[in-house]
Amino acid sequence: MRKYVYAMMSLPVILGVVSCSSEKENGLDMSESNEIHVTTAVNERTRAGYTTENLRSFGLIIGTDDQQTSYHKEMTKNGSEWNTADGSAMYWASRSAASSVIAYAPYRADDINSRSKIEVDVETDQSTEAGVESSDFIAMKNGSFVPDRDLTADGKIAVAMNHMFGKVILNVQYPEFYAQADQSNPVSEITVDGLKVNALLDFDTWDGTRDNAALALDGNGEAATIIPYSESFDASTRNAVYEFIAVPQTSDIEVRFKVAGILYSWKYKAFTPQSGYVTTVNLTIDKQGVSMDDDVNVNPWGDGDEISGNPEEGADPFTVKEITDKSAWGIAYGFCSMPFGSYDALFDGNLDAANGVFTYVIDGMPNSPNLGIPFTVVDLGSEKWIAGAGVQVSFHDVLPKKVEFFVTDATDLGGVITDGQLNQLYCRADPNGDSWANSEDFRTLWTNMKTSDAAVNWTKIGEVSLGALTSEWGNKAYNFELDESGLAAEYRSRYIKLVITPFSAEEASVLGGDRVKLTELFVKEVTARNGEAVK
Repeated sequence: MRKYVYAMMSLPVILGVVSCSSEKENGLDMSESNEIHVTTAVNERTRAGYTTENLRSFGLIIGTDDQQTSYHKEMTKNGSEWNTADGSAMYWASRSAASSVIAYAPYRADDINSRSKIEVDVETDQSTEAGVESSDFIAMKNGSFVPDRDLTADGKIAVAMNHMFGKVILNVQYPEFYAQADQSNPVSEITVDGLKVNALLDFDTWDGTRDNAALALDGNGEAATIIPYSESFDASTRNAVYEFIAVPQTSDIEVRFKVAGILYSWKYKAFTPQSGYVTTVNLTIDKQGVSMDDDVNVNPWGDGDEISGNPEEGADPFTVKEITDKSAWGIAYGFCSMPFGSYDALFDGNLDAANGVFTYVIDGMPNSPNLGIPFTVVDLGSEKWIAGAGVQVSFHDVLPKKVEFFVTDATDLGGVITDGQLNQLYCRADPNGDSWANSEDFRTLWTNMKTSDAAVNWTKIGEVSLGALTSEWGNKAYNFELDESGLAAEYRSRYIKLVITPFSAEEASVLGGDRVKLTELFVKEVTARNGEAVK
């Protein structure tokens, strides 16, 4: 492995003072000589992302113990000058006391301050310069800036914003065999799978360096498919260059693309984009396949490690995507949900731990209706080629011990319950919730549902398990994906059944939990085989 280091893209921001007459209001020096001003300059080595020319706005945070002199302002550029977007002035609280100074881009209009924890995400579609720029996140922090001590000789604050994410450059070198008669780029449909796109940055704990642990992957985030930006193409050298911004992480990835309509795939384990570095992947293709020419360079938007690999023509015949449009989803039948956690929350896209569907009381707990293990049958609205599934769980006192997933070739499971009973399951009609779960009417209905369900030909395709009712297992997503043999089995189903095994009443009672809560259901489907869309 080789590692090289050279200049990080920096965005020096100058916060300055100019002389004028003195004014005071509520003890604050509001003279122009105490006003904060801004200038910027950027030294950038790659085309897409933030540069001197395209940086038109950023956020500036000044944090003190006094709310009057704490600011969060959008700074906008007018010619060569930077001003607050709302036209207001900012003033130092004291020339001898410390302030926290944070600058970041892109600006967000949220109510944030120097102690906030913010979401910082990259776009999945970075196929345009705007997509790359909106994914780039630059920031700086000086947590203890004292004007009398730290201002430059001409009374300014020099602030250098660094890239908090990594940049990945993909060089695709193809042979003359694939050269196009019209000199056009034969490389198309390039995607990168396996990287998560969501992160969190804690301004309060951040020490101002790019490697600080205050920047962390969002534990609730899912791996996504990223579409890179086509940076350049040279027909004479038969080289196509793509790039994208990536959240720092270690993940297994797959790069997929077509050359003159032929599908190619390259996989690599433990791929590690780093904050402020460029990772360069050079892929060389010949008529027989794709080879890796051993260059993966990581830079402070500079150089770095080298790796090697042998991508294959036509590799990985299955294209798998998470189903994000859940508008057609519903419940066919199952346990009754609770008014404080109804079925609608199971597929509304809200991953907040406070959101989710609650089961009835766990068997063995006080007031338990002793109905056995909860299960529910979700109607996906139409048949899908199922590739995997999972759940987002909530707080640790309401975690499941295990969730099993089943599919069926049945095309219509209607008629098991009436529309009125379905509305009661959803808590949209009375009686519902605990009073209904403890009633003889529901016991009879529950027995009928289990009898009908037993007649359905269900096939188990996977499960997720949690180790304990402790905080490290809570508020996270647990997923499984079918391997290639499982995908080849073509589990096509309109319905997916969840069988939920709770922790025992004895285990749950320690924390005061008496139910299981699921915040969200995830389902993945096969959308293409060997590059061809599936029906």
